[in-house]
Amino acid sequence: MEQLPDYVDILAASRMEWEILQLLLLSNDDKRIWRIEEVLDETADPVVALDALSVLSEVGLIGRRGDFVVITTAALCFHQLSTDPGRPGWIRAK
Repeated sequence: MEQLPDYVDILAASRMEWEILQLLLLSNDDKRIWRIEEVLDETADPVVALDALSVLSEVGLIGRRGDFVVITTAALCFHQLSTDPGRPGWIRAK
């Protein structure tokens, strides 16, 4: 069996991190706290998802408390800034 190059694993891990981050960000209004098992159920590969959760936690984009994960304030703020960068009226008061 031919072995896939290492960059395929890196790409898959990066995509999984993005997928989980989007799941948590977009559901934040309806569901703020997720059980790890629920997150894993929403993904295609639970093993890669566990690694992705670990990376997201290490860099401070999610918080892990026992069997639960939540999106951090920093990640939520960045998401809001990147999706609605503001209007000039917000920058300088008249």
